[in-house]
Amino acid sequence: MSREISHQISICIDRKLTSLSNTTSNEQCIFKVHDGLRNHKKEAYEPKVLSIRPYHHGKPKLEKMEMHKLRYLKELLGRRGDTNPDRYIIALTEREDCARKCYAEEEISQISKNDFVEMMLLDGCFVIEFLRKYFEPEFQNRDDTIFQMDWLSGNIATDLILFENQVPFFILVELFNMTKLPDEEGNLIDLAHCLCNYLVGPTGNPYPEISQDEVIHLLDLVHKSLCSSFAERLTEINESAGDLSDFIRSTTELRQRGIQFEVAPKSQSWLDITFENGKLKIPSLIISDHTESVFRNLIAYEQYILNSWSCISDYDLFLIISLILQGMLQNFATAKLSGIA
Repeated sequence: MSREISHQISICIDRKLTSLSNTTSNEQCIFKVHDGLRNHKKEAYEPKVLSIRPYHHGKPKLEKMEMHKLRYLKELLGRRGDTNPDRYIIALTEREDCARKCYAEEEISQISKNDFVEMMLLDGCFVIEFLRKYFEPEFQNRDDTIFQMDWLSGNIATDLILFENQVPFFILVELFNMTKLPDEEGNLIDLAHCLCNYLVGPTGNPYPEISQDEVIHLLDLVHKSLCSSFAERLTEINESAGDLSDFIRSTTELRQRGIQFEVAPKSQSWLDITFENGKLKIPSLIISDHTESVFRNLIAYEQYILNSWSCISDYDLFLIISLILQGMLQNFATAKLSGIA
């Protein structure tokens, strides 16, 4: 009897092992935010108007944008002189397996091949068309309701960098290159940098050279663009200073030791914090309606990426213990940063 039970259990476990996904953790890059973060402020991680499937697909408040996705695809095909989307479908079908492996959640396995390719086509084309129209107005149509209402286009821009609302970047690159007009200037990286400027403000310095092959998705590009120069500086500090935790001091203690706090020139990046001649110079941070959501999603992303600087998380901690106390925040909207950490 015990052997029979053992055999039955073995068969059951074998079935479960067989059903496991072959996708490795290195391939997975699009996750759901863990409850430890989500429970602080659920709405910061959920789209307001636009669902980039699959994680938020089907929610009633997001259904209206599905019509706009079809409309943008139709406009794109017309501009290119394509009578149907066949060539895009063929290209995406060839990348379907790689794209599917980017999603970490098990529910992706429930989506059929045809539905997945359709999802990539509609979502991917909408993203690149929106970026084109938003930052290159010559692509806009006068009757485009999205750009007739600033609140709608602004919410879409914010939804595009939500942690759970991402499309693999190689899919966007493929579609962008296939739909680019012969005389169209610029590239997808440039358009994404414009999105970065809109969401977090100009850095005051040129963005670093980033290869399209290095980018995982739009949120990753925003993170790389903001943190690369800052990370290089931290690398230099680490090599000479050893364990930085030994040097962390409170604002009060720094003042007692004669350290002065100053607002850095406006032309600098808000991450460009410097210390020189006894003065800690901190750039101002302009807060808008979408600042909290952007910060929260960048921080969430940093908790899932390996071998990378957590610049935004570190800056947020510094912001809370130092900047707020020094009155260096400029609040140009009603948004608040309370509870980001």
